[in-house]
Amino acid sequence: MYFSRVIMGKVEPEKHDEAFVIFTDEIIPAVKEQKGYRGANLFTDPHTGKFISTTIWKTEEDMISSDKSGYLKEQLDKVATLLTEPPVIEHYIVHY
Repeated sequence: MYFSRVIMGKVEPEKHDEAFVIFTDEIIPAVKEQKGYRGANLFTDPHTGKFISTTIWKTEEDMISSDKSGYLKEQLDKVATLLTEPPVIEHYIVHY
């Protein structure tokens, strides 16, 4: 069993490519350095600007710790100016 943080949000459609570059060039390298990281996915709709970001964590403690350490806020700050509304952040158990 693993744990997942799911972030759902929206960027201006014309900022889609810029947000994707920040995700791949800055956010993914940073998350790979976090304890318990197991994987990440980004789902986007370039026409609407909607996105879903998922990260997979070895333990619930690892996932929550990355929230509390300031890591998550730091990553969201990288795209904050591109967001059209505050993102929704949820936690789930991953069943294989």
